[in-house]
Amino acid sequence: MKKQRSSNIELLRIVAMFLIVLHHAIVHGGLDKATIDFYTIPHFLAHGVTIFLLQSLVVFGKMGVAIFVLITGYFMVYSQARLVKVIKIWLAIFIYSLGLFVFAIAIGAQNFSLAGLVKSILPVIFSNYWFMTSYVVMYLFIPAINIFLNKATSGMRRLVIELLFLTNVILPIVFATMPDNAVALGATNITSFIMLYLIGAEMRFRQLLQPRYRLVGRILFWGSLIGYIASVACLDGLGLITKKTFFIEHATVLAGSGSNGIFALGMAVGLFILVGTKPIKSRKSINLVAASTLSVYLIHDNPYIRPWLWHTVFGLGTVFKTVWWLSIVRLIVVTVIVYVVATLIDMARQGLFNRIENRVCSWAATRINVTNRWLEGKASLVIAKLTR
Repeated sequence: MKKQRSSNIELLRIVAMFLIVLHHAIVHGGLDKATIDFYTIPHFLAHGVTIFLLQSLVVFGKMGVAIFVLITGYFMVYSQARLVKVIKIWLAIFIYSLGLFVFAIAIGAQNFSLAGLVKSILPVIFSNYWFMTSYVVMYLFIPAINIFLNKATSGMRRLVIELLFLTNVILPIVFATMPDNAVALGATNITSFIMLYLIGAEMRFRQLLQPRYRLVGRILFWGSLIGYIASVACLDGLGLITKKTFFIEHATVLAGSGSNGIFALGMAVGLFILVGTKPIKSRKSINLVAASTLSVYLIHDNPYIRPWLWHTVFGLGTVFKTVWWLSIVRLIVVTVIVYVVATLIDMARQGLFNRIENRVCSWAATRINVTNRWLEGKASLVIAKLTR
């Protein structure tokens, strides 16, 4: 009998993706520096409350990214990464990457280019979606990571997590104005995802999703959120006092880039504990919507429709000019619309093509496995001949 999915965790996926969409509505719409430099002193003096609130909301999107990888680590540490799952993820990325590239050209949001076509056909290789590229690469490492996790001592696991925390969380803060230095020392999206996977797995080993840890979850979530908002307020305040835009521009530095922010990580772990310790009965409606979460990301954050979506369709470039509460309401309404439409698009795709996609993925996985066994056999023969 097919195992039912935990609807509390599926609901957490939905919330996480909603916050990621809201984050993108802010950074690619409401505070998109490509349209207006919001962080000049005159702009901040005129619209400081709204800008501060939008800066404060940025961390929730980073938290959402971290939650996705934590969940993967928690549930995959005792499971096997299946090749067919990787192919299915890749196929969805390919469909939306190429399909939305063609759509963007059709509506005049993007001019055709050979480079754009190649990137859309090979979106994982060319990182058309940074999250999916990092996630797929991490997923390919899961078999090796799980072998390490299940054989290493708790002290060794902790040491590796601490080293990755240093390179992926602390160093990007130290080198906030020189990100290449942090990258050179190991701070990449892929290593950050591996760190999150290890933390999720460690939560499983230590059985942290139990009611007695709810207080820990509350402290982590609310303490991190308050700490982040306080850091934004301090940096914005320094900018106003010194009349230097540098501090205002870097006010969200502790939210991190990608998923490596120290406060975003604390919030993600805390919320995961809080939601994970409140199980709810399996609900088909929740699980159905949650099945489209990654596709919601692929649809709304496609690089070729992103400017068209946030600026042409919703005109979010002017949201900072409105009163703060109206800006928040507008962003939330836009986020709901985008999330619902993207979910319906993906449900339609699954309803029409899911069987075909499953067959294609199963066939591809079989062919790859057969080819891999053939190559292993040939390699064994060559090695045998060389060692005679």
